[in-house]
Parts: sequence; structure tokens; C-alpha cells
Amino acid sequence: MVTQSMECLAVLLAVVFISCDAASVGVLDEAADLLSWTQPNLPPGVSPEEMGGKFEGDMDLDPSLFKHRNAMKNDFQRWPNGVVPYIIDSSYPSYASDIIVEAMRELEQKVAVGNIYCIRFTPRRSESDYIHVRPISGCFSGVGKFGGKQDVSLGRGCLQKGTVMHELLHTLGFHHEQSRYDRDNYVTVVYSNIQSGKESEFEKYSAGEIQHFTPYDYGSIMHYGAYYFAKDRSKPTLVAKKSGVTIGQRVGLSSSDIEDVRKFYKCTASGAQTSYTTPKPGAYLSSCTFDRNLCGWGQDRSDDMDWTLTSGSTPSSNTGPTADQSGSGKYVYVEASGYSGKTARLLSPAVMGYGSSTRYCIDFYYHMYGANMGTLKIGVKFGSDYRALTTISGDKGTRWRHFLLTANIGYSGEFNFYVEGKTGNGWRSDIAVDNIKISYGKC
Repeated sequence: MVTQSMECLAVLLAVVFISCDAASVGVLDEAADLLSWTQPNLPPGVSPEEMGGKFEGDMDLDPSLFKHRNAMKNDFQRWPNGVVPYIIDSSYPSYASDIIVEAMRELEQKVAVGNIYCIRFTPRRSESDYIHVRPISGCFSGVGKFGGKQDVSLGRGCLQKGTVMHELLHTLGFHHEQSRYDRDNYVTVVYSNIQSGKESEFEKYSAGEIQHFTPYDYGSIMHYGAYYFAKDRSKPTLVAKKSGVTIGQRVGLSSSDIEDVRKFYKCTASGAQTSYTTPKPGAYLSSCTFDRNLCGWGQDRSDDMDWTLTSGSTPSSNTGPTADQSGSGKYVYVEASGYSGKTARLLSPAVMGYGSSTRYCIDFYYHMYGANMGTLKIGVKFGSDYRALTTISGDKGTRWRHFLLTANIGYSGEFNFYVEGKTGNGWRSDIAVDNIKISYGKC
């Protein structure tokens, strides 16, 4: 009897194990893929920035510009008004492109002065000068604005937030810290340990080629690591002359990095180059079809559940759309089955308010079909304070409906718009949203 019970238990455990393992395959595959984007598959001590195959590993320079002058000396190589239009390639999975957008947002917020943005990365609409972020080979970027489409390569192993910000600082016009004309006062270059043919990666510029706004910074996110391009990875190629310092961090911007951007883009508490201090009607703060990812929109952490990105029909019958608003792409929705009376909240990318009353247009499509339909709220989040602007409720039929709302907001500081779906008292209350745009001005 004991033997038979043990055999049954063993069979039961085996079945449970197999069931759990099968259910986990998709999650494990996604986790492994995410790891390949964020963790370089390289020999110990080798940085993905060394693998870009460009000048100094990760700098894609225009020879006609660099031959005579450096980007840091030329106003025409600044991005006008500090605004960098971008496209993120569709070949990235959503969790990879989200890391890129998060790095852009952090860089913007770190270098802002009070309520003034110094620089902004905005989704490209029709601008002729823009960056195209795509996984070409390793990590590299042009330095400053060259004109036309500029590639920024963020391949597998490059999608750590600090590495992304490093490449974006190149895009904004910044060279490596150790290439400064005064670097020999702060680091020793060990030429005997540099890989053959890589000696040029350690060139420095004259005072006439490059300008500096702050003292030499060992902690800059733009500084080489100690073992870059080393023949013997157990020995350094760069040795700091000051004891107790670490070089080559890719965690976040240093205080000098922040000050450099502010000064280069002439941003102060009393004003900045960026046109966002005087918003132009029609300029998009966010525009998302959801066909590739959430475009910088984020799941709120203080609600009950998440919005789901999908295509086609929702799982339950007699509720939800059968396709996205265009008929062929993706959308986000709140799943009601098993989640009666639950709330899911989606937050927009951060918006900076300037104190005075500003008009914003909120434009999107929504789908609310089902006999147990709940509510859809549109609102604004100020810190931890959620304020609803309007609420839509009830069954709206089987078609997508267009929503427009002009909101006047007078707020000093950072805030978010939000879209909140609350399921009804049954499974027939799926709520969907698509093609959302937030812009300055009246709708």
C-alpha cells in the first residue's frame, strides 16, 4: 500500500512537473532572448562598444567633418532646439525597444534644469534629419548631427540602459572622456598592451579640436574602461593616476555628464534651446499604434492588472474587438475573464509642465463591447495623485469609436496622462484602446 502510494505520488509529481515546464517554455524563451540583448556574449572583460568596428570602437564619424573640426566645436552639429527625432527599428522585440525608450527618458530627465527640458528624443514624423536605432553590429553612433538619416547601432549585448545612454550622448555631440587633450594628466595609456592596429583608438584631440565644459571626470559614462582593446585582458590599457577611482562605468550619467549636456545645449534655469519651453500646437508628445510595442507607455504599478498587447480577437466570445482599429495591426486591451471588477492603468511617457495653463489634445480609438461592460477613464497623474478627466461607460457596440479631448493643464513639474480600464461584473467586458496620440494644442 505504501509502495503503491509512493508510485502514485511519483507519477503525480512527474505530471505536475511536465505541465509547469510546458507552460514556462514561452516565458523562458523570452527571458533568454532578453538576456541576449542585455548581456554581451563576449569573452570576459570585452565591452560590446569595442565590437562596433568604428573609430574608437563605437563612434561613426563623418570624415569630411572630422578632418578639420570636432562636433563639440560646431553649432551646426547640435540638434536644433535640442530635439532628436528617432525611429526604433521594428526588428526589436517590445521588451528591447522599451529599454531604449527608457534610456531616452532618463537622459532627458537627468539633464533637465528645473522644469525645463534641455534635450528631447521624439518619434520621427516627417523630419529629414533623424536617427534610426537598429541592431546593425555591436554598439555605435555618429557624433552630433550630420544631416539626413543617421544610424545608431544597438545590437545584442548593447541594451543595458547605461550603454544606450552612452551611445545617445555620442548622438548629441560628445566624444569619449579619455580623448581630451588634457587626459595625460589623469590617465596613463599602456600602449604595450593595446591590440595591434588599435592604437588609434586611444588618440587625443588638441584644444583647437574639442572644447570641455567641466574638469576631467573619471566617473563619466563616456570614459573607456581600464581594459578596452587590451591584448592581455588581465592587464589594463588605461591606468588612472588618481588612486581609488573606477573608470568605464555604464550605470548612469555623472554630474559632469549632466553639466556638459546643459552647457553644450545652452540650457539654464532661465531658458533652454529646446522648443518645448514654448510648445507648438500639433507637436506630438506621444503617438502610438501599438503595432510594435507600447512606445514608451508603461503599466502602472498601483493597479490590479496590466493591459495586454495583442492582435485579432480577444479570447472570449461576445466581447472585445476582432481586429485592431486599422484591421491589420495590434492594440492593447484589458482582459475581463477571471478579472471581474479589476483595474488596469496605462501611463503615458512623462510630460513636463511649465506652470502656465497649456492645452493638450488626447486622441485615440476605443472599443467597449459586452453585456457586462465596465468603465474607461482618461486622466492625469500628478505624482501619486490621479485625477480623472472623463469617464466612458457601458456597452458601445461592436465597432471602434473615436475619442477626442482637449485638456487645459496648469502644472509645474513632470506628470503623466493615463488610460484606465475597469472591468465590469462579468467576463463580457473586455476594453480595448488603439492609435493613441497626445499633442500640444486644441483638438
